[in-house]
Amino acid sequence: RALRKQVHRNFVTLALAQAEMNNAIPPLCAVFVRLFLLQGVANRILSHRQNGAGDDDDGAATTTTTSASEEGLSRARLLCQRLRSSSPPDSVEALCRAYIVEPSAAIAALRRANGDPDTAGNFITTERDEEGRAARKRRRQRRAGRCANGVDFVDLDLVVALSGMLGYGDGSVGGGGIGDDGDDDDDCGDCDDDDDDDDGG
Repeated sequence: RALRKQVHRNFVTLALAQAEMNNAIPPLCAVFVRLFLLQGVANRILSHRQNGAGDDDDGAATTTTTSASEEGLSRARLLCQRLRSSSPPDSVEALCRAYIVEPSAAIAALRRANGDPDTAGNFITTERDEEGRAARKRRRQRRAGRCANGVDFVDLDLVVALSGMLGYGDGSVGGGGIGDDGDDDDDCGDCDDDDDDDDGG
């Protein structure tokens, strides 16, 4: 119930309808595949227990539980098949080789791209660029340090604006250029693992 509140109330209904028509479905359906699978298995176990009890009065309840089990497993199967069809093994392998990514990343990109390898490759490239910009910004932030109160971090955007007003160029700190998104730390590579060393120095 909590999961359903986070999406549109017709999300599952529309996803199942699209899957039945062999149309693309959102990657978020993978979460509901697990949910329906768990519900189906739980109801099947409950049905077996009711059958084992041998109580005739529980016949209707057993039938209802069995029906709920089959419905959950059927929904999980339908969505799972559609998700798998959008990420065939050959496309996953091709993306892994071309972009040097893990299979999980290739599968996620293919699902977002509705199975189109070119679009999936663009997703991977875009995310990689965004991660690179975020890493460079973190390094610039570490160089800029904290404000005088020792709590808040220096606002990089304000550094750029103030530097421009005072005629100090691009607002670089220690020659590093903290105010832009350029490759100011290409020689540093992905040095996110050095956070502890930087903070302690």
